[in-house]
Amino acid sequence: MNFFPIAPTHSTLYTLTTSSGVLVIAPLAHKQENLVKNSGLQITPGKTEAVYNKTSRSVVVDSFQGETVVHLPHQGKPEILDYRYSMVDSR
Repeated sequence: MNFFPIAPTHSTLYTLTTSSGVLVIAPLAHKQENLVKNSGLQITPGKTEAVYNKTSRSVVVDSFQGETVVHLPHQGKPEILDYRYSMVDSR
């Protein structure tokens, strides 16, 4: 399994200034590739992947879009408060 960054569908970044720093809501996206290395074998897509393409194949590429909430304090290290992804395509 390999992961690769891709451009988020929505590129808007939101910020909110707080007494302790800045809260940021940012888009995230990646694709995940599963590849069969032995010839003649196929991957049968799982329940979620089959919604997009139920055909067995040697390579399955899933695309995910998501978002994260990050706190950037005035002092100290940034902290990821939350993040989530959803599958939006499978080929």
